[in-house]
Amino acid sequence: MLTKNKNESFLTEFDTRFAQTMVALLLIIGACQVFKTLEAKALAPTSQIPQDRPMITKNRH
Repeated sequence: MLTKNKNESFLTEFDTRFAQTMVALLLIIGACQVFKTLEAKALAPTSQIPQDRPMITKNRH
């Protein structure tokens, strides 16, 4: 009985640590993806608007 309880407690501790590490990795990966998408969205308009709009206005006028 004692060995089963020790093994169960060890497994639960290992499961909780494993779950915490997996959640941390998923959060880090998600944060990296969100940062990349935000960086791409933030850099794309600033790099495209000054180059595209004068060309459009020059072509129209």
